[in-house]
Amino acid sequence: MAARLQTAHDGHLRRLAGPLYQATDELAECTDEISRSADHLARVRVARRAILVHHPRAAPTPGITTGSTDCTIDFHAAHD
Repeated sequence: MAARLQTAHDGHLRRLAGPLYQATDELAECTDEISRSADHLARVRVARRAILVHHPRAAPTPGITTGSTDCTIDFHAAHD
């Protein structure tokens, strides 16, 4: 009887372990994505500050051309 209970218990634990491992993997992927997003945001902020130092009238929106400096801001290139 004890052996059957142990076998049933082990089987139940194995069934629970699969979704738990999957959830753990998904959480790790989400954590990695958050980290990449934070890194990207930091690079964008640094690029924006650098642009505003050199071109104080530059708009911080990608693709906007300013009248006085006639420069196009490309944040995608700044973060690559």
